[in-house]
Amino acid sequence: MSFTSVSFYGWLLAAVVFYRVLPPRLRPLTLVVLSATYCVAASPAALAWLAVVTGIAWGAGLRLAGEAADDSKRTRLLGITLVFLVGPLVAFKAAGALSGFVIPFGLSYYTFKLASYVLETYWDPSYVQQSPIALAAYSAFGAQLLSGPIHRPASFFKQLEAVRLEPLPNEQFEKAFRLVIYGLLLKLVIGDRLGSFTAIVTKNPEVYSRPVLAACAFTYLPQLYADFAGYTNIALGIGLFFGIEGPPNFDAPFSATNVQDYWRRWHMSLTSWLGDYVFTPLRMATRGWGKIGLVVSVIVNMTLVGVWHGFTLCYLVFGVLQGIFLAVSTLSLKRRDKLFGRPKWLRPARVVIGIVVVQILQALGQIFFQANTIEGAWTFLANLIGLRSAGAATFKDIRVDVVDPLQVCAAIAFYAGLGMPGTKRLRELVERLIPNWVRYGIGLFILAALTLEEGGKFIYGQF
Repeated sequence: MSFTSVSFYGWLLAAVVFYRVLPPRLRPLTLVVLSATYCVAASPAALAWLAVVTGIAWGAGLRLAGEAADDSKRTRLLGITLVFLVGPLVAFKAAGALSGFVIPFGLSYYTFKLASYVLETYWDPSYVQQSPIALAAYSAFGAQLLSGPIHRPASFFKQLEAVRLEPLPNEQFEKAFRLVIYGLLLKLVIGDRLGSFTAIVTKNPEVYSRPVLAACAFTYLPQLYADFAGYTNIALGIGLFFGIEGPPNFDAPFSATNVQDYWRRWHMSLTSWLGDYVFTPLRMATRGWGKIGLVVSVIVNMTLVGVWHGFTLCYLVFGVLQGIFLAVSTLSLKRRDKLFGRPKWLRPARVVIGIVVVQILQALGQIFFQANTIEGAWTFLANLIGLRSAGAATFKDIRVDVVDPLQVCAAIAFYAGLGMPGTKRLRELVERLIPNWVRYGIGLFILAALTLEEGGKFIYGQF
């Protein structure tokens, strides 16, 4: 069941009503049952493997907490457990790259969640969960199962205990509904329309002129934002229906003025996870290498960000490029601070210049992210920057229904990713003058009227 299908929301309505009328003490078990039902609808085999690895993580957590006095045993157990948890993810990613094998439903995200739990329990035995129901609710939580966000265990368990003991606040319900509507609008009305354009151009980049290629390069990031941020809002809203508030995945990423800031704002649950469990330990291990150690740590970390999406040459190049961008930006930050620190009138210019430079770098990097083959990515890039002669096809050669909404949809997606500056007063005025049911009704009408028939598939559903 897709988050964009009518049948899913029929099922969700019944599930929420059932969940909210039950005695609070039964809610953790009910979350497990409902999440398992959702998973079975997608893939019964995926549920079987999810149950296996959740059992492994639960048993390992108990052992890690029980062996508190024996560091060598605990370290050995941690290593074995992580192999059992992460090994299948690596194997499935490799199989997908070599033979087109489809990765099991939700594997990337619940693997990271369970690895978090095991690592946190290793570092602090008080993290251990005695209840297998609580850990199963965490790993299988349906709102976050397909594409995250990656919820950390301490926050989830605290909220799970709260919903077990306390009534669910009514204001959460309204916020959840608002997040779902906003996410659907962002995905179905904006993201899918931008995707129609980029899909046409990237299929045969050699036939299109340089302006079309440039428009495609600078459109893909707003498309990806509308698609993935739309999904995240839906997932966060669904979680709130059940009293669980997930972590944010985006924080106005298009307002970032340098590459470091961009990655602090983009896919935050993944980048913070890798930062805590990969980059920080690696940086500590290489701190004696000075700047070389920093560069190595950054490039390794960002390469993992790339290949996490898939074991292909395109994702590898994407990750390495992001590592190089990030390393150069980090090493040059002090010089830029000194340059723009005086005179004061340069500071506003720095913000604009920074945003433009980040967008250019990300547009170039996303060429490899969206390409199916490295040859296709290179053809696109070479034609774009003039290393090869571009094609002759222009915007007039693309369907009118695809081109006409392009500028408006790209502007809306970029404005949303910029953090919608200047809308606070307008939003307050609208909320004061127009009742909620009217605004929500308008949103549903727009969804019904403007959703594309061929849309609805999330980009990050494949990862």
